[in-house]
Amino acid sequence: RLRVSSQAMSIASPVFAAMFNGRFSEGQNLSSASPKEVDLPDDDDKLMTWLVKIIHSKTLDMPKSIDVQELAQFGVLCDKYDCVEATRPWSKTWVSQVITKPGIANSIMAEKLLSATYIFDLPHEFEQITRMMIIDRDAP
Repeated sequence: RLRVSSQAMSIASPVFAAMFNGRFSEGQNLSSASPKEVDLPDDDDKLMTWLVKIIHSKTLDMPKSIDVQELAQFGVLCDKYDCVEATRPWSKTWVSQVITKPGIANSIMAEKLLSATYIFDLPHEFEQITRMMIIDRDAP
């Protein structure tokens, strides 16, 4: 369970804004004294925790780096809730660390990294990984 500020979540994400400020039951009679519970069973707990911490600026215990699989999954989650912009400093840092790993362009994770750079709207990094995939690929 995560306790969140509906205001912070709404500022970061139009999806959460609609959920908390619209006609949905989650947005009715909001009160810090009697918080509502919103089930998000399709979302990964760890990734959702990261998202909430970033949005609430509670990042002291956030991982300094993550693997490509987590990065790609986090990108999908951010895209789902339309909050890519709110997470950009973290996503950019994580992408920058992963993209410098030796052999990343030849790995099976290169496509996931390419997808993440696209979702996070990181054109420089997207170009960088694309070039690496073309130039560094193993010859058949």
